Amino acid sequence: MGLTIQTEPTIEPVSLADMTPFARGYLDEHRSMMQGLIVSARKYVENYTRRSLINTVYDYTLESLSDEITLPRSPVVSVTSITYVDTNGNTQTLSSSLYTVDTAAKPGKIYKAYNATYPSIRSQHDAVTVRFTAGYGTTTSAIPEPLKLCIKMLAAQWYDQPEPVLTGTIATALPFGLENILTQYRMVEIH
Repeated sequence: MGLTIQTEPTIEPVSLADMTPFARGYLDEHRSMMQGLIVSARKYVENYTRRSLINTVYDYTLESLSDEITLPRSPVVSVTSITYVDTNGNTQTLSSSLYTVDTAAKPGKIYKAYNATYPSIRSQHDAVTVRFTAGYGTTTSAIPEPLKLCIKMLAAQWYDQPEPVLTGTIATALPFGLENILTQYRMVEIH
């Protein structure tokens, strides 16, 4: 099983202007560095929570088709296609009449349709590819404010203090409050 990004988000959930109150000493000559920190903070938040903030297109590869497929990123917007390698080694597209998509589930799921029979699939690595879109939309308006706040806090922390935060004698990657906010949005890991 593997997950690859096919189409990256076209915008970031947080703008440079949003960062002004958060980054002490932020200067215009550091714009490109701050933009990079925003991208890194967004990716950190997405990987930690297993959520996509802005619509992103993914390919999720599997060994076979099953009655239920749990998608590894939320919220699922749509499933574009499911392709598979048939027993002759040719790539085919699975008919959408053979499955249903539950975008309301967190994480999103694909179910085999009632009374459907899947075609025979070649026994090989990554024989099935699910192309799907996950995210809160193409704009920032639907993204939960606590997740945007985490991006701002994380980018500001990395800007102001690039080394790990010390708690007593232990270095931690995230401040305690930030981790608590992110944990509320964390999706279950898929194995």
